[in-house]
Amino acid sequence: MILVTGATGNAGSAVARALARGAGVERVVLLSNASAPSGDTSNAITRYHIESEVAVRKSGLNWSFLLPRTFMTNTLQWAPQIRSGDVVRAPFGGVRVATIHPDDLGAVAAAALTGEGHAGKAYPLTGRSRCCRASGWRSSLRSSEAT
Repeated sequence: MILVTGATGNAGSAVARALARGAGVERVVLLSNASAPSGDTSNAITRYHIESEVAVRKSGLNWSFLLPRTFMTNTLQWAPQIRSGDVVRAPFGGVRVATIHPDDLGAVAAAALTGEGHAGKAYPLTGRSRCCRASGWRSSLRSSEAT
């Protein structure tokens, strides 16, 4: 079973555990976040990822955690502004981050779910190179227009 931690609650909820038991699930891959290992519960987003990880660990199932930072496709939200010639304003424009494409994340999730040797492991996930938002949107838009 692949679980996604979301802002509406933790993915390790009693409902998810009951569904897993009823379906005979033996493995869980949780899409968490790279901030979870920090233990910083003062940050709401980090807190719900931490709570989900704790619940999954307590589930008794074999688990793996995927810990991405940001997704390449998040920059696509700016496409209409850029195409219309508008200026994109976003926080932390100069911070360099190695974003990951959702297809790559899916491939890792499938490998962790179906392959051997992944139980009890957490995998930090990044893209190939770090870039800042100010330049990163250009490559994401080029990729989206090519497909």
